Amino acid sequence: MKRAISIAGGILSITFMICWLAETTGFFLAHRTLHLGLFAVLSAVLLVFMKRPWNLYLFFANITVFSIGAQYAKDPLLLLLCCLPLIGLGATFSQQQLSTTHHHKVIFLLVVVLLVAGLSIRLTGLTSLEPYTDEYSHLVSAQALRQYEDTRVTLDGELSERYTRAYGLTWIIAQLFALFGESLFIARLVGVIASTLVAILLFSLGTRVHYLVGLISAYLWLFCPWVIAVSQTVREYALFPLCYLLIIAGLFWCTEKKNWWGVAGIVTLSLFYALVLDPASTFVQIIPMIVTYFIYYLTQRLLAGLTRHWILLLVATILPLMIVLWQVPWYISTSPELNSFWIRQFFSEAIWSYPIATFLIFVFFLCGSLRVLWDLLYRRLHIVSYCLVTFLFFLGFFTFHFDRYLRPRYSFVMLLFYLPVVAYGMYALIAEVQHLAKKVPATLLLAAVGLMVFSPAPGYGAATMSEHGYVPITDEYHDSYNAIHELYGQNFYNSTVLCSHCYLLLWNRDAPLRNNTLYVYSYTNPERINRATKLIRESSTGWAILDWRRHRHWASGLPLYDFIEGNKSVQLVDSTNGFDIFYWEPI
Repeated sequence: MKRAISIAGGILSITFMICWLAETTGFFLAHRTLHLGLFAVLSAVLLVFMKRPWNLYLFFANITVFSIGAQYAKDPLLLLLCCLPLIGLGATFSQQQLSTTHHHKVIFLLVVVLLVAGLSIRLTGLTSLEPYTDEYSHLVSAQALRQYEDTRVTLDGELSERYTRAYGLTWIIAQLFALFGESLFIARLVGVIASTLVAILLFSLGTRVHYLVGLISAYLWLFCPWVIAVSQTVREYALFPLCYLLIIAGLFWCTEKKNWWGVAGIVTLSLFYALVLDPASTFVQIIPMIVTYFIYYLTQRLLAGLTRHWILLLVATILPLMIVLWQVPWYISTSPELNSFWIRQFFSEAIWSYPIATFLIFVFFLCGSLRVLWDLLYRRLHIVSYCLVTFLFFLGFFTFHFDRYLRPRYSFVMLLFYLPVVAYGMYALIAEVQHLAKKVPATLLLAAVGLMVFSPAPGYGAATMSEHGYVPITDEYHDSYNAIHELYGQNFYNSTVLCSHCYLLLWNRDAPLRNNTLYVYSYTNPERINRATKLIRESSTGWAILDWRRHRHWASGLPLYDFIEGNKSVQLVDSTNGFDIFYWEPI
């Protein structure tokens, strides 16, 4: 079987390379099917007489040709051929395993060095970008919680609704504010520390397969630009991955120890938090993770011939999924509709920011996926099997059933399960190379290539980015508010009223939150212009600070010039840094 699959993979590789060369040189038979058939037969004959190491050479040759051919293929058939050879790549790998003999002290030191480097990059330029809009929700709520023991703030002259989404994060930030003072650095430190700790769990879980899988997983997580950019935000997306992995690690540990009370406790607490305590946040994503874990565990027991608890496990698998469909229908579309945005997020430059790394990540992911399927033929499941199933579950859900607007942050959770599969594919390639070559030179060569391609440099660039607006790596919009605040900040708080969109200007470190009457400009409210002009007429002086997206691009707003409203003179004071700033006073 293994020999047959290996030959098939080589046939596809050689077939594609010859077809691509024929296409680019202008030589192509009229009967394309006959043409491909002849090449396939020729490839099979050549491969039968080749020794096994040629499979590895075909692997490298196919990567090179694919990277060129995928960009210049001229018709759908060749685009299909670009993908077909990749199906056979993982099959060329043998069951050769790397030795597990290693020096624990060296591995420990490597992990420590990686953690220190990853933490240092995240701390560098931690406040170079000002918050994007949703970060202000946690900042203002934490500030209010510390000052007034309440997460509500004064808006439109009345207390606003309490902001409860990911309340645990708000509470942690409030406690840090009480200890160290209010600052953006302290608030973002939560995500930075949580993101660094995730690498420890990825390493620990990866070592269940091989210590190299754990090391590579931790390395990719620590220096991935997308991970670094998300970790530097005051959002639950920076914190929840740590919670997810702790829960999954707990399930693995409890099932191995046959501690079913522990399993029940973990599942119950997770469901209670996701559905009762924090239903508005993305923590509900833990439920599919629990579902796929039970699917993984059930499959493992069935492969081992142990079906004693299969009914209980089946119920535990289906019930959480039914709860999700019943409890949180607001983001689930019951009618499937293809949205390739989420596929492009993981198989394009969105994560790594440059093509060669993205392409190789895809190849390694495919190799890891096929190696998992190969392991399944040998009736062996492990943590990477669980990661692959969970990733494909989320990818299918987001691609066909996600009913929210497009923001990469929603799919960030998938990276937790994507990178271990990539690491497993890299491990499989290293095992193959060491099987065919001298171990030390081959390992050093692969490590050098890996460091050149997946270097920390892009991650450092993401961490120190200071250009406001839409940040490419996260697709979030960061308003440049500090420049405005330095020019006009004190005037804002001395006026009668201050008008802006929700939360943006509430976050200030110079005055208590409720010193002023704050009014919200909502671009979705059809009465927004009438509300704004009424506010101008009824208040003696005031400022309106409106960002361009809400005031210009998404919906029309106040005139972009000086005007008279009632007995008030309204001046357009500034129109830079992404804001339109108005000031009014009596004529």
